[in-house]
Order: sequence, then structure tokens, then C-alpha cells
Amino acid sequence: MRKLILSAVALLVALPLLGCGVFYSVFPTPAPSPSPLPSPVPTNPAQKLPLLSGEWQIRFTQTGGIAGVFRSMEISSSGEVKISDRTTHPGEEVVTHLTAEKLVTLSDLVAANSFRPASMPSGCADCFIFDLQITGADGNFQVQLDQVELPDSGLQPLIDFLAELLNNTGK
Repeated sequence: MRKLILSAVALLVALPLLGCGVFYSVFPTPAPSPSPLPSPVPTNPAQKLPLLSGEWQIRFTQTGGIAGVFRSMEISSSGEVKISDRTTHPGEEVVTHLTAEKLVTLSDLVAANSFRPASMPSGCADCFIFDLQITGADGNFQVQLDQVELPDSGLQPLIDFLAELLNNTGK
């Protein structure tokens, strides 16, 4: 009796599997149509930043991260730097001046870097977000980037320099 039950169970398991093979041999599934080639990602041309000549101003903000940082800095053509940190010192502002050497470095970085927009937003949840605004004699520029987008943006050296100033100036 036991052999009969085991044979029946084996047959119940095997029949659907055998039926699939028979079904597909009688009615073959159509071959999948070839997928179209992916469309090329449009390449956005690099955008030059306004030159730091005459009267100019840079506003730089670093927000986000796991700790919820909110720091900002304004640099003017006179070299004056205003720094605020809403995270640790809300309502306070530190005012200082950049050295001539740092002003030259900043001007060189702005002149040497171009912005290349990302093809897609990164969607990074706990990244730092960098807001950069440059108002120069020959135009304005504004961008918001996160840590994931930054390396391919063409602005990494400039953002790194500004973040270093923001984190180490006026302490």
C-alpha cells in the first residue's frame, strides 16, 4: 500500500512537469523580440563659471548629513567672509577676511572649473548637500549638488576648497 501511495504522489508531481514540456513542445513560446538599443544619454556641455573680476560674491551652504548640518558662508570681492552655523550656533555670525593668497586660489579655482550637470539625480538620503551661488561681473551661476554627484560635476576642487574654508575659518 505504501508503494502505491508513493507512486501516486510521484505521478502527481511528475504529470504537471511533463505536461509543461509537452505543452511547450506543441506550442512553442515566441522568441523574445530584441530589445532596442538604449538611447544615448544626452551629454550636457560644461558650463563655465562667472569670472571673479570687479565686484563679485560667492554664497556657499553645506547642509544635511546624518547630523543635520546647516552651515553657510558668504565671500565678497573685498575678501570679507561671513560664516554662520545654524546647527551649533544659531543666530551667530563670524566675520573674517581671506588672505590675498586664498583670494587668488579661489579666483583661480573658479576660472579653472566648469560645471557638468548630472544625467540623473542621485537620490542620496544622508549626503551633504552643497549649494553654490556665484554672482560675478559677467553673470550668475547657481547649483545644488550632493556628495554623490560632486565627483562628476567638475566642481569638486572648488567645493572642497570652499568646504575647507567654511569648516576652518573663524574658529
